[in-house]
Amino acid sequence: MAYIPGSKLLANGENGELPSYVMVLSDNKVMFIGNTYNGQTMSLTDWLILSEGREVQINSLEKAETIWQHAKQKSGIDPPSLAPVDEYEKMPELLMPPQGCDACEGCEGLEYSDCETEATIATAPVPMVMPSSPAAAPELRFPPPLGEPAPVYPQRKVGDKLKWELNDETYRIVVFTEKGVLQVKSVTDGGGETHTKDCTCVPCWEHNHHAPWRPRAPLAKAFFETEKAWLDSLPQGGKLLMKCPGDINWV
Repeated sequence: MAYIPGSKLLANGENGELPSYVMVLSDNKVMFIGNTYNGQTMSLTDWLILSEGREVQINSLEKAETIWQHAKQKSGIDPPSLAPVDEYEKMPELLMPPQGCDACEGCEGLEYSDCETEATIATAPVPMVMPSSPAAAPELRFPPPLGEPAPVYPQRKVGDKLKWELNDETYRIVVFTEKGVLQVKSVTDGGGETHTKDCTCVPCWEHNHHAPWRPRAPLAKAFFETEKAWLDSLPQGGKLLMKCPGDINWV
């Protein structure tokens, strides 16, 4: 079985050579960890050639799968699929007065169980009908109101960006994707929200091991299925700005 991203591999050296530790990354790459070449990358295929079949996986497949799924979801590569959202349930049918049957004449307005057979109607005496006031029209029963209509949001395109801004030091930025809304930056009182200290993703590992290209912890991302779900997560107040692909300024 192929090694998935998140797998930690070890190749034992021969003739006094130091062991080679690597972490499998995306795009068929590995990064050296814990040795002279720490932080350098190469293709997984080339590393396996150099290992001459002596490699072993030193973390479990379940751990590697957890790392890989976490990285894909947090980076927006493979966010959770969107469940279809129905704004309204099936409209209740209009309740109409009971109708007579179609098999005989003279039973208009009666329930089916009250309808007499055609033969009975033919032989029954015709009652005298005294003049009376016109019959009241049957009462129609309508379904209860559905309540307030759902808010209508503008049509967004993939790549459109929205920014909620309370002030220069507190704001949120999202990007619209094919599957939903990805929040790529969250800043409160000048401090950006980052991955937690116990995160085991590759960027956090690089930051914790003082990799020069990772001077700070990676920014935390959050996925929302709809624009409404993102708007509901925001604090009170502030304003919304928009930027389309190719635009320079927020409007």
